Amino acid sequence: MKRHPAIRLGKRIAVGILLAVALAAEGAATQLPPEIQLDRFLMQADQAVNDGDARAALAAMERIVALEKDHGIEPALEDRLRCAQAWYTAGEPERALAAVTAYLQSLGREAPRYHEALRLLNDVEAGPGPPADSPAPSGDADPVGPAPMGPAGMEFVWIPPGTFRMGSRSTEAFADEQPVTEVRISRGFWLGKYEVTQTEWEAVMGSNPSSFAGCAHCPVEEVSWNDVQDFIDRVNAHEGREVYRLPTEAEWEYAARAGTTGDRYGALNAIAWHGGTSGRRTHPVGGKAPNAWGLHDVLGNVVEWVADWYGDYGGGSVTDPQGPRSGPGRVIRGGCWVGAARHSRTSNRNVTPPDVRYDFLGFRLARTAH
Repeated sequence: MKRHPAIRLGKRIAVGILLAVALAAEGAATQLPPEIQLDRFLMQADQAVNDGDARAALAAMERIVALEKDHGIEPALEDRLRCAQAWYTAGEPERALAAVTAYLQSLGREAPRYHEALRLLNDVEAGPGPPADSPAPSGDADPVGPAPMGPAGMEFVWIPPGTFRMGSRSTEAFADEQPVTEVRISRGFWLGKYEVTQTEWEAVMGSNPSSFAGCAHCPVEEVSWNDVQDFIDRVNAHEGREVYRLPTEAEWEYAARAGTTGDRYGALNAIAWHGGTSGRRTHPVGGKAPNAWGLHDVLGNVVEWVADWYGDYGGGSVTDPQGPRSGPGRVIRGGCWVGAARHSRTSNRNVTPPDVRYDFLGFRLARTAH
């Protein structure tokens, strides 16, 4: 059906008005005093660093460089570390090195973020680690047969063998993420595409302990490490062999990174339900973008139990580490719906007693290749 010419004309006028308003708003922003524009771009750079968004970080820093060129205004000395972090996130290590060096040379040991600057300096000079999916001398590089279907229709993805650097010297890292250790995962394995859901738990255990019950495809929570072992015993008994388990801490981080070497495998808000986006609750699994190996919600929704007791990293090079024989609690990994952005990182780790339950704590099931 053809539209009346007056309608078409009215539509063009409306679009023109909207475009004019948008251009006027953009022009108004550029008319702000350069000092205010600088503060604005620094805030954009900070957000890009928090999100792990390289493109946004680069865009913000290029605007700051343009301000310096056009108006002779540059960040204050105490803001040079913020610039260094943004350049590092943007994949510009030489510019990051120049900025963090200027920060330290100008402010010395009295710099307000002295130790954070030193960590960034070490991280920049260390350079990127080896590819996480580099071939291993032995093991199953390719899956044997099709992806298995787990209990209650649970889906799995294949994690190939390889090597990676476990831990972090990032400016966001905590002390227990060091020393960075080169780890070899000698055999491939299957890992849950999603966190175990309330429906899957109830199908095996007959009840649903979750605080956010009533969301069938939300991750199960309020399950202790010991509860998870009961779940695993039941699914293995149904299978007739010992094939299901929790991933080790090293396997978890290796799979979470999926070949990446930074804090996150993508922009935080795109990949994770965290304290800033969750609305203070869990969400159905798979609602955020996966990593390169197809795993969803690795850095958000609920924190995940892994197999290991908590302990310090040893440094150097190791193969298939299993963690210490005992410790203050079991390791939990990833971020969650109530967590800060800093906790939603591939190297972040924490510890919880194995009999404790939280409404932000669940798990992801692993399956051996044979």
